Amino acid sequence: MRVGRPGAVAACRLSEHSGALDALLARRRSAEHAKRASLAQAQARLEQAERHLGRLENDFVRARREIDRTGAAPAAHLERAVAAARSAVLLCRTETDELRNHALVAIREREAAEALKTRRMTERTAREARKEERELEEANQA
Repeated sequence: MRVGRPGAVAACRLSEHSGALDALLARRRSAEHAKRASLAQAQARLEQAERHLGRLENDFVRARREIDRTGAAPAAHLERAVAAARSAVLLCRTETDELRNHALVAIREREAAEALKTRRMTERTAREARKEERELEEANQA
């Protein structure tokens, strides 16, 4: 005659042991969230810099057409502004790529923590179920 069901007590005991992994997972999720937020801000800056560069390049093209038509002196200030904007876009792209890499590392670290937690919970559940099964068999034999 069986008493109880295997795994009933094991499920209650799991929450006692998962505190450290929960804390680790919470830190990893927080770090991932922060890195994703930084990446989003960098992407917004990059988009803004690219729009600014596009406007300057359009202004420069219009100024060149005017120079070609009228024979006036080239607009050196526009050339400098376009060069500065291209430099800013390049810096923003570099920053965005770097932050994207940091975010990907944070995602991998969170996924690793989740996998570790799942594996440990599975191992603990199996161990507790085996223990409970042995206890039930001993109780049924007595």
